[in-house]
Amino acid sequence: MALGICIVEKFGEQHLDGFMKCVWTEYPTKDNPSILTEYLVQIVLNETSTWSPRESRCGWIFGWSDPPAHGGHSRLVVAESDALELMNILGDDRKMFFKALLSAYTPGALIILLLIWQRMLRNGLQRDFSGPPSRVPFLEQFLDLSWRFALAARPSDYGFVFTTGISAMFHLGKLAASPVDVEDSRAIIRAYIQGIPIIEDTVVYRHSALGLYPHIPHFIIRNILPGTDDLFPGLIKTILARMWEMVLWEGLEHLFTPPAIVASGFEDLLLFLHIHAADSSVIQIVLEELANEDILGLIGFAVHRLDPTRQSTESMMHHDPTSCAEFKNIILSMLATLSQACAACTIPYYFIDYEMEWVKHLQHNDILLLMADNSQNAKSCAEFRREVLWDVIKKISPEDTIKKILGMLSRLSCSYERCPAPSLVEYAQLWCSLCMTAPKGANYCSSRCQILDWGDKGEMSHRRLCPRSD
Repeated sequence: MALGICIVEKFGEQHLDGFMKCVWTEYPTKDNPSILTEYLVQIVLNETSTWSPRESRCGWIFGWSDPPAHGGHSRLVVAESDALELMNILGDDRKMFFKALLSAYTPGALIILLLIWQRMLRNGLQRDFSGPPSRVPFLEQFLDLSWRFALAARPSDYGFVFTTGISAMFHLGKLAASPVDVEDSRAIIRAYIQGIPIIEDTVVYRHSALGLYPHIPHFIIRNILPGTDDLFPGLIKTILARMWEMVLWEGLEHLFTPPAIVASGFEDLLLFLHIHAADSSVIQIVLEELANEDILGLIGFAVHRLDPTRQSTESMMHHDPTSCAEFKNIILSMLATLSQACAACTIPYYFIDYEMEWVKHLQHNDILLLMADNSQNAKSCAEFRREVLWDVIKKISPEDTIKKILGMLSRLSCSYERCPAPSLVEYAQLWCSLCMTAPKGANYCSSRCQILDWGDKGEMSHRRLCPRSD
């Protein structure tokens, strides 16, 4: 906190007034370190709302660059060489430092990360994939400390968790194994399973979680050492459960789309499978947790949200043909690796029993295709999703069996003039009431079920019939 106090002493009048107002307003419910941290977070977020990859962002806070008009000072708070020395000290003693962060209430600890992060930004850290790892000195050490800080974050630190997490995620491929020993490895895994504290402000929490959870499993898996096997069930369960949690958050697609979240998680699972493929006992644990957490439902959920007709941006991934194809390749690679690794394992019945669910996925997509009318984009989306679904099905289920089930579906007629296929109303008892409402009135019966519930209208609806409905 001494660093935070030094920063406050150099605040300009505008920032000092703002900080004192926060203290007077929030001191009944928050401690001073938390108030200071949250105020610094707000300054950083305000200053970094517009930036280019090569900007140093907020170096002026420490006196490393000219302050903006409202910055208030140009005096040195701490030298860049001191920031580097601090990072080296923490890196050398990272096990004990991480243990201290986890064992004590330490709001404001991420002010240290702010200092180190700004120093790294001024020395080459950027969204740049072209250069070799040596291009950014001390990058591996910075990444290790960043994720350790994030795992121990307190609510007042969440702004730093998101901003530094987004910065670090562009260098995940340069992560190196860095656990000191088995005890350190176990502490890292347990901290991930426990997660960061949930707070009442769901917007802040979800933004922070999206800056952390899609990327940090890569760090966790890189830091697994022998002697941590008993933590594997909880680790796999947590990775999948958090994917389910995040894909169901609405209004945050501009940060991460559901397919992007699933693709990121599956890349981590693929890495885990490659590392432990020779250990059948570990693979058996993985299979059981994948079944318990409905991995195939997660795949189907993400597939139905692929849109290859849109343009991708850095924050809106998996919305163009290339990104959607990459998503498909990740899914198929993971399923192929899983199939090879589980040759000596007992396959949970879930994977066999899911055949009927694949039929529902296919039917849902085919109905959307029938409803597309003359919309070329809608047709392209539905056709692409159908292709992905069949590619996935071929990896884990007998294709002929699925086609046979599709051919056995009830075929009824419908007299409604807007019905897209009056002579072929499949799953009529579940969705034929569409013809009395409108296509846009459809809803999933629950977050994890792909069959549409078209509304009661006095009839037995799928919401009441489906055992998976919530």
